[in-house]
Amino acid sequence: MQRKIVQHGGSTLTISLPSQWAKANNLKNGQFLNLETSQGSLVISLKEKHFDNIETDLSENEDWYVSRIIRHLYTAGYDEITINYSKPNQLSLIRKDLHLLTGLEVIESKPNYCKLKCTVSIDESEYETLIKRVMLLVLSQFDYFIKDCAIKKPANYEEVKQIFYTFCKLCNLSRRLINKKQIYDSINSRYAYDFINGLIEISLYIGYSYDYAKKTDTLDLTKKELELIKTVREMYSNLIFAYQSLNVDKTRIFFESRQALFDNILEVLKDKNPIISHYFLIMMRNLTPIGNHIVMLNLAREKNLHKKKDENY
Repeated sequence: MQRKIVQHGGSTLTISLPSQWAKANNLKNGQFLNLETSQGSLVISLKEKHFDNIETDLSENEDWYVSRIIRHLYTAGYDEITINYSKPNQLSLIRKDLHLLTGLEVIESKPNYCKLKCTVSIDESEYETLIKRVMLLVLSQFDYFIKDCAIKKPANYEEVKQIFYTFCKLCNLSRRLINKKQIYDSINSRYAYDFINGLIEISLYIGYSYDYAKKTDTLDLTKKELELIKTVREMYSNLIFAYQSLNVDKTRIFFESRQALFDNILEVLKDKNPIISHYFLIMMRNLTPIGNHIVMLNLAREKNLHKKKDENY
């Protein structure tokens, strides 16, 4: 379906709405519609998104999935969640992971249902600060691991686990902001989500490396293995700088250095700890989509900055 653009006055452009859609949705003269802009597209809807209340039911067979349901509804942006359940023990499962969901509390509970409410509100201006903290937490995980490699013991295992919990908490809050405050348009929101998921993957694999080292209580690595770990850490650090500086060219340098490394790096799998090396090679591979997302997000952020400057003139 196509519509011709008609100019009114010096700068106003209009198009007509399809009559069938307007009648089906009972549109009236003077009614407001919600417009969402994206790259190359414009989404028109009847109402803005509301995230006030939602109600959901848990079946007897959903115990394993409870934490995922709660996390999804929280990150989706809902402020109050009513959960009906058939087994009393499901309430303890609901409470289990609330420490990873900032501000979400059980405000009412009965034998067959409970209500959760997000008791804190955070402004969209905090989003960039949150993301930078998230990225630096992963960097601190790298640094602890390298420090422990020097003493050949996973001495900071528990501290890195605690960092991961804080990291997850901030990631969940960041995803909630993306959805609730509409930090980006629909396309760039997907890039932002995938970017955060990529950071989670990196953090998880550092944790897996620690878990493996913990089993033998040793981190005795060869020179080549340690060089790989330090290289991945440096590549990740370069991506942090590229994101913080809004510099697309810095991301290009990352891609060029990564490609040069892959020609010789696989030899490290022949050394003493191939499992740890394998984890860090996976991290190196996962840095590529993170770099791609940073390019797209930086372009969107630059565009928003220019738009705000123009609005202030």
